[in-house]
Amino acid sequence: MAMLLIIPLFSMNAFGAASIELMSYNTSIDPKGSILIIGKSSGLTPYVPIKLTVTDPSGKQIYSPNVGFDSNGNFKYHIQPTLPQFSTGTFSVEVSHRDLEVPVQLQFQVFLTGTVPTSGGSTSSTCTGNELNAQGNCIPFSINGATVSSSSIDKNFNAIVIKLSNSDEGTLNIKPSTDIIKGISMILVDGQEWDDVTITGNDVTVTFPAGTETIEVIGTYVIPEFGPIAVLILVMSIAGIVFMTGKYKALGFPKI
Repeated sequence: MAMLLIIPLFSMNAFGAASIELMSYNTSIDPKGSILIIGKSSGLTPYVPIKLTVTDPSGKQIYSPNVGFDSNGNFKYHIQPTLPQFSTGTFSVEVSHRDLEVPVQLQFQVFLTGTVPTSGGSTSSTCTGNELNAQGNCIPFSINGATVSSSSIDKNFNAIVIKLSNSDEGTLNIKPSTDIIKGISMILVDGQEWDDVTITGNDVTVTFPAGTETIEVIGTYVIPEFGPIAVLILVMSIAGIVFMTGKYKALGFPKI
C-alpha cells in the first residue's frame, strides 16, 4: 500500500491558543477502501463541533459532517466510500472550526484495485516461506483464513503494512525483530483501530473478520530507509574507497 506523505498543518488564532493537528495512518487505498482520520485539537471552544469536509478529485464535496471532540481535544472520523465506490485520484480532507483562522488539510489517494504501489525499497529472496518480506526485511509470521499478498514498511507512520487476499475470518501472528519495529501499541484493520488483538512486546496476534484487506502494525519506530542491505553496501563502498586511496598513495599518485 503506497503511502503518500501527508504533512499535518497547524492553524492558530491571533492569541496562539487554538490549534488542530490532523493525520491518517492510511493514505492510499483502493476504491472500496476507507480512511480513518485522527485529530488532536487544543484551545477550541468546548461543545462547538469541528467541521470536516471531504472533496473528491473533481472538486466536488462528498462529505461535510460535524465532528465532536472529547475533553482532551481528541477526535476521529471514518471516511467510508461513496456509492458504489470511491473514484480514483486525490481526495482532500479539510477541518475547520470557528476559533481557527485557517483550516487544516490533508490528502489521500485512491488507486484502482491491484495497482496500489508498495512503499518502495529493495526486495530480497532470502526470506523463508514462514517469513514476510518487507523491503528485504524478513518477519516471522503465521496466518489462517487469508493469504498475504504483500507486505511493506511505512517509515512515515512507523508501521508494518500487510495486504491480504481471499480473506475469511482468521488470525495473523507476526513477530518482527526490534531492529525493524519498536513500541508496538496500535493495530489498524482496514483503517480502523482494532481491539481484537494481543500484543506482548513484539509478538502480535490479530483476529480479523472476513473481507479484511489491510492490517497495519503501528509502533514508535520502524527501521529507516537505509536497511541492513543498504548499510552493508555503504560499508563496502567506503572500504573500497579507503583501500583505493591507500593503494594510490603507495604508488606515489596524488590522493583522491
